[in-house]
Amino acid sequence: MRRVFLLLQLLCSAARRALSLSRAVLPFKLLRIITALKRFVGGCFTSLKSPGVSTSSGLPDSPSSTPQQRSQSIQAPDCCMPSSLPSELHAQQQDTPLPERSVVPETTLRTLPIPFAPNWFQRDKHRRLVEKTPNKEKIKAGQMSFSEDVPDHWERVVHPEGARYYFDARKNVFTDISLTELGDLAELDACIHFLREKEGQLLSSSTFRKYPTKLVIQLVDSEQWVYYFVNHESHVVFWVDDFDLAGTIRNIFGATEDSHIKYAIEEQYWLHCEHYPNSVPLLEEHITEVWGAVAFSYMDTITSIAPLCPLGQEELGKILDLMAYLQARTYAIDGHGVWILARVMRIIARGKFYNFYGQPGARLEADMSVYLQQGQRDESHIFFHFLDLVFCFALASYVQELRSIWVDDIVNHSRWRKFTSNLTIGWSSFTIYSTVMLAVDISLLAVPAVNQGDVNSQSVAVVATYMSLLCATGSLVSSVLLARQINTLTGVAEAATFMYKMSHWRGGTTILGVILSLPYALMIWAMFFFALALFYIIFQTTDPASLSVMILGTVLVTGVISLPTWWGRDHESLIKWLSDLKGRFQQRSSGEQESV
Repeated sequence: MRRVFLLLQLLCSAARRALSLSRAVLPFKLLRIITALKRFVGGCFTSLKSPGVSTSSGLPDSPSSTPQQRSQSIQAPDCCMPSSLPSELHAQQQDTPLPERSVVPETTLRTLPIPFAPNWFQRDKHRRLVEKTPNKEKIKAGQMSFSEDVPDHWERVVHPEGARYYFDARKNVFTDISLTELGDLAELDACIHFLREKEGQLLSSSTFRKYPTKLVIQLVDSEQWVYYFVNHESHVVFWVDDFDLAGTIRNIFGATEDSHIKYAIEEQYWLHCEHYPNSVPLLEEHITEVWGAVAFSYMDTITSIAPLCPLGQEELGKILDLMAYLQARTYAIDGHGVWILARVMRIIARGKFYNFYGQPGARLEADMSVYLQQGQRDESHIFFHFLDLVFCFALASYVQELRSIWVDDIVNHSRWRKFTSNLTIGWSSFTIYSTVMLAVDISLLAVPAVNQGDVNSQSVAVVATYMSLLCATGSLVSSVLLARQINTLTGVAEAATFMYKMSHWRGGTTILGVILSLPYALMIWAMFFFALALFYIIFQTTDPASLSVMILGTVLVTGVISLPTWWGRDHESLIKWLSDLKGRFQQRSSGEQESV
């Protein structure tokens, strides 16, 4: 009978181990049945197990190991103190032994923790709103402490932005869970213990002691535990389960090399330091790296036509001014300084990942693509050149500028802001031009010699003036609407979302170029129709001398006006397009002759 019960206990332990190693979420009923069966069998043989020792993570204890061996096999790591700190701090860290694993009462996990990345958790969407309840009216006599009561071994930390989180220095654990509202911490402790157990099984003891890690654990929707580990020595986040990068690497293709993916992981690491900056010291090598990278980017924006840095000269100059503060706080635990450094380092790491830094096809300028071009661009199509002519050659210039800003589904923030600023200034001037054109057209209609036809038959001058009025009104309205729309896209996230939607339409950036060209093109057409009405009135004269002078003046003025348009055109592409068009007609004509 003793052997039967022992066999049942081993079977339950093996089943729980197999289920705990699975990435899928355990069904709550099945987990409850297994736990109850294990407790029943364990209760029958309490004499076979050492008193006071139980498994909190759901993993079975090894029958051949003693309680002392089991407690020493996995130890919670100490707080991170990199080896590059001053000698007195480093010596103090080496003399501090790793804390022993605490005994946690056995608690059933409703769901196994699953890995998540730092960019998946957004504090602004998980904050609890305050109810409009009556305020506290009295303070007790002699009260001088206004701190919040927290559970044992936990510390309440306030982020420089104002968010509250908790840190357990004994277990090196961060969490945003409200511990005062969670009540029973048994499941949280069991989840931490379970993850530390898996970490110890995954990492060797030497690695585990050489690189102390921190654990971040959250509770999503009050039922699902999520986690990630942090290694401050190698500047990475990692997991004890296989992690899917699909939610972290977005709009990027061809990221297959570990030397490239490490910058995406490094970006997540610095984002973690932004979220929890109060436990990492400001290291001198980090400050030097930030200083050098920002100085390089500042010089690149001054001397390069298409700099890679998403920040402008003004922003980079202000960041350089902050280096003095960071240097003064070297090796200090300063949440404000760490947050500043982490924000800059995250931008640098993200830029390296997007630009394929260190790879054979690295992007060296902002308007360069790292991918092979597939298919034919819209600019080479005959319909595009027709639209460009209709929109007074503004379409091609806008599309070219948009393609230099939106490269590989990535928007360059500094170039986007400069582009939108120029658009706003241009559209503001178009509103003035349109207003002047409206006044001129109405004044022309008021001339008695212009409107000489009857009601049912208007003269050419009147019809052309009406068309000029319509185009001027369209230019005015489109300028106001586009200026209002573009002012809502000043942020990098809004700009990227807008460009992504527009570029994935049929026609891509060509449609956006058409929209942006509307105020200019309608203004030009308004001037054209006004000139047509004016020429019709002028050339009604029958005097040969006056007529010859007007013809000569019209030719000269038209030629002078066309010079700026011709000067700004890309003649090589235009000549190439005309030669291609000529070759197509020759091939079509030769094919027709052969068929005949």
